[in-house]
Amino acid sequence: MAKSFSMESLNAAQRKAVQTLQGPVLILAGAGTGKTRTVTCRIAHMVDRGISPKSILAVTFTNKAALEMRERVGQMVERKAARQIMVSTFHSLCVRILREDIGRLGYKTNFTIYSGSEQSGLIRRLIVRHGGITEKITPKDVLSSMSRMKNSGLGLDSIEDNLTANIAASYQRELQAQNSVDFDDLLILADKLLKEHLGSATLTLPVPRMARPFSFLLPMAAPRPAPPELPKLVFRVE
Repeated sequence: MAKSFSMESLNAAQRKAVQTLQGPVLILAGAGTGKTRTVTCRIAHMVDRGISPKSILAVTFTNKAALEMRERVGQMVERKAARQIMVSTFHSLCVRILREDIGRLGYKTNFTIYSGSEQSGLIRRLIVRHGGITEKITPKDVLSSMSRMKNSGLGLDSIEDNLTANIAASYQRELQAQNSVDFDDLLILADKLLKEHLGSATLTLPVPRMARPFSFLLPMAAPRPAPPELPKLVFRVE
């Protein structure tokens, strides 16, 4: 049994979520209501019921949440099992995937990740280059439009404003020429890599246990969605 967890410490709804081992479970609740505790207890219960820790992946969008979840899981299961459970952010997971095989998408594996200030600086230079300095267009406007298109699964040519679309296209070309990506690209490119090459016998995923899909995926709430196909491609949906 887990070291710091008992079913009696959970309310009825939490117990139902924790005890459901197969199929999807949605935990919908406000801040401070015990969502993280429920998810970590569910992980501990899975391990207690004989599910291999290597088949469990918990993902969230913030480093703080991932650290908290990792610490809680470490208090609830044996140390060896805790080391075998992968707890990660979506972005960190995608970086690990891309570091191995992004070459298939025309980048080198030593790619750099643009910070927000680097993105704004590049966009500012491109606005000048495209003659947009008199159009009152800002880097924030362009970045917002690009992010909206990327996270909607649409191409940058779907941006309605022609000037913004042209700047966005130049931005993407400049990034690839510099062997760089931004945070949106981490999700989009990992999704693209897995969709196009997961069936390849030579595709190398970042750790041995990812040679085949995980069986159990526990995503925490996120401020924006990962690409819709990403979970289906990295993890086996029961």
